[in-house]
Amino acid sequence: MKIRRSLTAKLVLLFALITISAIFGLAGLVTLLSDEHFVRLDQQTLNDKRALILELLQRANSTDDALWLLQEALNHHPGLVVAVRTENGRLLFANNRQFSWDQTVTKDRKGWEEWHSAGKIYRAFSFTVSPHFAPNTAWTIQIAVDTETHTRFLQTFHQQILFYALLASALSVGIGWWVVYRGLASLRTIRQHATMISQNHLDRRLDDSAMPEEIATVAQELNRMLDRLQTAFVRLETFSAHLAHEMRTPLSNLLTQTQVALHSERDPETYREILASNVEEIDRLSRMVSEMLYLAKLGYSETTLAKERFLLEIELGNLVEFFEPLAEEKGISLIVAGKGAIVADRMQLRRAVSNLLSNAIRHADPGTSVTLEIGETNGQRTLSVTNVGEPIAPEHLPYLFDPFYRVASETPSESITGLGLGLAIVRAIVVAHGGSISVTSREGLTRFLLTFPHSDPDRPSLHNRCG
Repeated sequence: MKIRRSLTAKLVLLFALITISAIFGLAGLVTLLSDEHFVRLDQQTLNDKRALILELLQRANSTDDALWLLQEALNHHPGLVVAVRTENGRLLFANNRQFSWDQTVTKDRKGWEEWHSAGKIYRAFSFTVSPHFAPNTAWTIQIAVDTETHTRFLQTFHQQILFYALLASALSVGIGWWVVYRGLASLRTIRQHATMISQNHLDRRLDDSAMPEEIATVAQELNRMLDRLQTAFVRLETFSAHLAHEMRTPLSNLLTQTQVALHSERDPETYREILASNVEEIDRLSRMVSEMLYLAKLGYSETTLAKERFLLEIELGNLVEFFEPLAEEKGISLIVAGKGAIVADRMQLRRAVSNLLSNAIRHADPGTSVTLEIGETNGQRTLSVTNVGEPIAPEHLPYLFDPFYRVASETPSESITGLGLGLAIVRAIVVAHGGSISVTSREGLTRFLLTFPHSDPDRPSLHNRCG
């Protein structure tokens, strides 16, 4: 089982790592700079004492005079050690006779010495000078300064730096957790709202007014998703209700007729009539199921479109030829106007246009014409089917392409469109091609307009030219 890591923990850990690194980095820098500062102070003290000693030797006129001047000048400097030695190492002067000269000496890259003597550390250096009153001699002068005071201060300072760095790190982790927890409050709000959304409460939406911009955009997208889900759910509910209503009538008819037939003995002719009526109802149910299955496949993109390029006017001409007998019965003429090629699934497009054409013939006034017009708008192929007849009321237009929707004048016995699925199938076919469909009805003219995406230049296939 995969363990999910907490986003709060990850953010707090990242914040803590960055903050603690910055705190200890700064603490280390302060420690380093303070150490260097006291080193420079000690070095400055040694340089000052060297300059003082050279000045005293310059003023002296003899060895005794020089030693007396050094004694007077350096005896009152605690923590300072000065020794003067001859070339053979004999000690001429020492301001601190208690100092143990049994020390360990180390040198850094710049020549500064560290003396380790009797558990103490001295910063020191040595130099050689020839006094003007004894030019043929060379004195070695050693100067050292006790670092114990500075070392003790730095140890205390380092401990305090470490303590406050740890305290600041702990505070930063706590503050970081609080900031992250507050920052993710909107996500917890989204989670709480999500638990309240169900099939009975699809109308609930997330309030993004108090959310930060980054999370507000997520909430807005979730609200739009809920809008789509609610719309789809409402359509599904409506479809299911209509489906139950549509199937109830033929099933009820079948049950009633069969019960009547079984109630008493009938002659063979009556049984044949009942069976013929049952066949009609069963055929209606069969067509309804087939249309619904076809519509469902189109809606869920389960139908693969076999697209090809063909001349639209030739395909429409074939359809007109097929529907001419039906149109002639009502004295209606069928007209194909315009030319153009299209890249589409020939059989699917033929079914869509057939539904529109049969619908137009059914509702056209006798003696009028139904026009199928091919055009192009903004690089898109258009196809319109127009008939003259009683206009459709404006309140019906937005719902014409919904499954099982019928205007008041229609009855369930009307052929394919009488099922209320014909226009829904037309829309599904057009949408599957990436197109759109619209309808207008005014002043006795009803016009269905199909718009398809941009096609290749008008170049018919060989099959279409030969057909």
